[in-house]
Amino acid sequence: MTVRSHVAYVGSPRAIAQQFRPVMKDTLQDGGEYWHGKILPRHFGTGAASRYDYAKRSKFYEIKKRRARGHGRPLEWYGDLKRQVLQRATVSGTAKSARVRIRGPKHLYAYRKDYRQPDKAAELTATNAADRRELARKVLEFATARLERIKTHETVRV
Repeated sequence: MTVRSHVAYVGSPRAIAQQFRPVMKDTLQDGGEYWHGKILPRHFGTGAASRYDYAKRSKFYEIKKRRARGHGRPLEWYGDLKRQVLQRATVSGTAKSARVRIRGPKHLYAYRKDYRQPDKAAELTATNAADRRELARKVLEFATARLERIKTHETVRV
């Protein structure tokens, strides 16, 4: 005697496997947008120099900045860098990675290593363990929400 049955899947493994790459692409792009909108602004706040391990500025520079601008916020003199970098970003990605392109003023990349000037672009994109954990948690949330929306019905005869 043979027993035959049907198994009905909602969100079948096959459907999830077919949708996985597009879902991950969108998820990682959302992660890039999250980094730009939530994590990048922290690089300009007080305490960011120690949090992201910025290069030490000279005492003369710090005094001059406080007198001229009235603040001691890192990576900011007039605010051009902050405004341009936080204003717009181009996020592109694949199923395995995402890239966030930000544009800043020319002085962002102009530094002299022989004068021991800090690499402002590297400081701007620096992350710490807490940021990486937060970003991983958000990407996992984005991916889970998208994968749970797959409601393809499939019936398999066993």
